[in-house]
Amino acid sequence: MEYDERASTGPAGADDSRVFRSIELWLPLAADANERYRWGYGGPGIERLILAALPDLERADSSDAARAVLWFCHQRQCNVEARR
Repeated sequence: MEYDERASTGPAGADDSRVFRSIELWLPLAADANERYRWGYGGPGIERLILAALPDLERADSSDAARAVLWFCHQRQCNVEARR
């Protein structure tokens, strides 16, 4: 997999093994959402989405809640990019 600097550093203070475990944990759900909603992310894009959503994903109490978190983060990223 290809990693950019922001994706490899992860959330502030997080160690690499925790970041990699989190990506592995959320990757199937994020990849499914990416395909289902046709967001068009490649592998590194999905990883960046997971990392951006990670604080809220860790508090999600169901797969539906986690999917909503991913949707919200995707929308936030789209809004930021549209403003550029």
